[in-house]
Amino acid sequence: KGLRQDESTGRRVKPMPTLGELATYLELEFRGDPDTSIKGLAALDIAKPEHLSFVSEKKHLHRLGGTQAGALILNPGWLEAWTGPALLSPTPYVTYAYATRLFDNHPMPSGLVHTAATVAEGAQLGDRVTIDAGANVEANAILGDRVWIGAGVYVGHGATIGDDTVIKPGAVICHAVKIGQRCTIQSNATIGADGFGYAPSAKGWVKIEQLATVVICDDVEIGANSTVD
Repeated sequence: KGLRQDESTGRRVKPMPTLGELATYLELEFRGDPDTSIKGLAALDIAKPEHLSFVSEKKHLHRLGGTQAGALILNPGWLEAWTGPALLSPTPYVTYAYATRLFDNHPMPSGLVHTAATVAEGAQLGDRVTIDAGANVEANAILGDRVWIGAGVYVGHGATIGDDTVIKPGAVICHAVKIGQRCTIQSNATIGADGFGYAPSAKGWVKIEQLATVVICDDVEIGANSTVD
């Protein structure tokens, strides 16, 4: 909502909010000029007057004397330690987490299948699925609504990916893997590779075929270069 196009990059971006708009979005009381423009988030030690920063624990209040932050996310009980603009939150760190969403600069999904992607006949795509260049979706894979398959991702035969899940560039989703809704699989992770199973015999090691699969439930994030076998 409220996106504009950045002329230099062509990406859709959010306009910089004011202190009052931040307070409304975060449902918080505040102190200061509601029209104060906030251009970004920064840690106390490097924040400038255009930045919003935060104090997560009372033991860090002594650092306020050295910050140049234009506004802080602050527990209401600590107001005596700060005379400047503030968003008043009983849980400053959680509020900071929500505030990051307003300044998110990640590219946005196109809702399109790139001409340089490969989608096998028999794969099922939900509504507004994005499949970026170089991705390969095999037969009988099922992608839910608003799934985003990044550049160079491999989605194996019969894999299932739930609504609103994002698979970042270079990840590999092996055959028959099941991934839930609203998950994020970061770049170059591999989900569903063989586990390391061998049986010793008189003739040497005998590979045990991995006959099960991997199931990832809803709201899971898996980090870059991870493997779940």
